[in-house]
Amino acid sequence: MQDECLEYINDRNPDIVPIADELTYYYDYGDGWEVKITCEEGYHAVWENDDFDYTAADEHEILEHILSIDEEAAFYDSSSEKVSEDLQNTLNEIQYLRKPLCVYADGLNVMDDVGGYGGYIDFLETIHGADRYAAKEMRDWARRMGWTGRTSKPENML
Repeated sequence: MQDECLEYINDRNPDIVPIADELTYYYDYGDGWEVKITCEEGYHAVWENDDFDYTAADEHEILEHILSIDEEAAFYDSSSEKVSEDLQNTLNEIQYLRKPLCVYADGLNVMDDVGGYGGYIDFLETIHGADRYAAKEMRDWARRMGWTGRTSKPENML
C-alpha cells in the first residue's frame, strides 16, 4: 500500500506549470510605467522517502499524512538537478501555501506622480545630488506620496 500511495501522490499532484513565461503589467496613472514579471525557472516536486506505515494507519491518519506530505518533497529544476537547501525551503513554503512567490527582483519600484521615466530620473538625480535642500524637499514630497526609500523584499511583491 505504501508504494501505491506514493505513486498516487506523485501521479495525482501534477507539477505546477506556468501558463506564461512573462506577464507585462501596465501601471499607468499618467506616468506610463510598465512592469515585467518573468518566470525564469520552473521546479517540480518528487516525494522520495515516505516512511509512513500505511498498513498500521486508519483512513483518517492516511488522509492526514497525505495532506502533510508536501513538506517532504524534493525539488528539481528543469534540468533535473536537485535545488539548493535554501531554495528547497522556499519551494516547500510555496508548495504549502499554494500561491506564487517572487524569489528575485531586478530594478527599482515604480512611483506614482513623478512624471514618467524622465521625472523618475530627475527625482533620483535630485535625491542623490549635491544640493541637500533640494534633496530633502524631494524626499519629503516622496514620503507624502507613500515612498519609503527602502527596497521591497521580493517575497512581498506578488
